[in-house]
Amino acid sequence: MRFPWLQLESDFLEAKAGDLAALLGVSRYEAIGRMADVWAWALNRAPKEAPPDGRVEGESAERLVESAAGWTSRTRRGAFVAALLEVGLLERTATGLRVRGMSRYAAAHENALARSEKARQAAEARWAAARLAEASSGQAHGIPQAATEECSPDAPSNAPAMPGNAKTQTQSFPPSEGPVADAPPPAEERKASVHALKPKKPQKEPDPRHTPLRQSLEATYLEATGQRYAYGGADAKGITDLLAKSDGDAAEVLRRWRLALTLGARWPGTSSIAALPARWNDLGNAQAPPGRSGPSVPFQRNLSAGGDVPRF
Repeated sequence: MRFPWLQLESDFLEAKAGDLAALLGVSRYEAIGRMADVWAWALNRAPKEAPPDGRVEGESAERLVESAAGWTSRTRRGAFVAALLEVGLLERTATGLRVRGMSRYAAAHENALARSEKARQAAEARWAAARLAEASSGQAHGIPQAATEECSPDAPSNAPAMPGNAKTQTQSFPPSEGPVADAPPPAEERKASVHALKPKKPQKEPDPRHTPLRQSLEATYLEATGQRYAYGGADAKGITDLLAKSDGDAAEVLRRWRLALTLGARWPGTSSIAALPARWNDLGNAQAPPGRSGPSVPFQRNLSAGGDVPRF
């Protein structure tokens, strides 16, 4: 059963965490983190119907506990379980191991089951009240209770049988009554017709300057760094903002883009098209550092190996 929280007792934090760290040869913070992973794993694997008891059954119990803690050292396999046994955070059973410290969650487990059962009963009561109100409404309008129930399609008809040689009787109406009105169209057709009558919003034409500017920015980045720019959704909005800030002056956008790449991690430098509009005004007054004529980007992504492009 999953819990939205995890308890770390002061006894563990003040004494056992230090002992565990000394036995494992790791820092106290690493020992706390690994043990917290074991407790969270033991809680999540417990069945929903029973309170968590921390039992890990089977021959692979030791491997499962060390895997839950992220202890994957092949040269020290078994060392983590041995350390937990020594400090009293784990104990052996007849069928495997038991992670200690689970009894504190028994009351929380019972409360969670009680809340779930109470919510289920409340939902059933609401549905029963709704069905009763629907049946009462039908009787108030003179509809028999049996008529509000769904009839079986195989129910026998109580209409009188007609003789085999009887002809079907038809009833005609005087011409003064006029033709019978057509039935209203189905709801789907009415909805479709309403949508058809609504005026369509004019689609905004794409800015023809957007694609050429993007190509120029990417080409400048490739020329400066030797690698292709990893274009993303945020960069598209950045180009729109750059066109607005520059009044469509692509040359000025490229000038400030080169300057931003040259400055690198120094403000207002950046290697992100999406971040360039926020630095627009500062780049208008900035100058390249003395002795640096080309772009300086401390790290670039290798597209073949994966990774992230830096964003300053």
